[in-house]
Amino acid sequence: DITNGRVENDRESAFRVMGNADAMSSVSVEKGRYSTKAGYLVEIDHDGRFAANDASFVAQDTWAALYTGSNTAELSLKKSSVQTSGKDRAHGVHVYGGTATLDEVKVETRGNAAYGLRGSQGSETNQSLLTVRNSQVEVMGTGGAALYVEGDKVEAVLEQTTLNATQANAHGMVQVDRAKLSVSDTIVNVSGAGASAYLSRVTAGGKGGNSATMNAAILRVPAGPLLWLQGDRHALTLNQSGLSAGEYPAKIGELL
Repeated sequence: DITNGRVENDRESAFRVMGNADAMSSVSVEKGRYSTKAGYLVEIDHDGRFAANDASFVAQDTWAALYTGSNTAELSLKKSSVQTSGKDRAHGVHVYGGTATLDEVKVETRGNAAYGLRGSQGSETNQSLLTVRNSQVEVMGTGGAALYVEGDKVEAVLEQTTLNATQANAHGMVQVDRAKLSVSDTIVNVSGAGASAYLSRVTAGGKGGNSATMNAAILRVPAGPLLWLQGDRHALTLNQSGLSAGEYPAKIGELL
């Protein structure tokens, strides 16, 4: 366990957590500041568990600040902050197998083509589950998205969370090829040209459609598409939600 620590690394991951067939490896962090300038800031592999409370994570020129890379990897963040900057595609939290749970977390990305939260899968992935509550995600570079999920083994659940995308072609939520998406009491603000609050994409290799449910959500865009559907077989359910495109503010139950 680490309490109020400070780790600065210029070349490798600050934390690499991996267990084995006999035992799970676990790291617990309480407060402190942790940074790196290469690779991943926190890399969690098979049978690894990483939990942090009231901690700050700062990553520059990395692939992602925090990364899970196995079905048995677990990440838990509470009352913490995640910041990335530098090269393109420096994501905040990337779940590539395993589970990540964020509660009262603030995620900021400043590089282009970066995802604040990303869920994806490989050929051996059984599940990539991303659960986010009472949090805020902001992407401040062009391209990318506050939330990006892709693949039929990937699921994201958002509750009482705010997603902000401020630059051109940076979307609020992107759902690709049968990833599962459930959103409730969540606000999505998109302000860049050519960006959408929700983008659903089904490619030729997707082998099925997308399905998403949004309850008591508010989606806002000043310009560009509010809901953008690419490909076929999309199922989007909106309950007691507010949607607005242009200058008018949205409220629950309104479509403007």
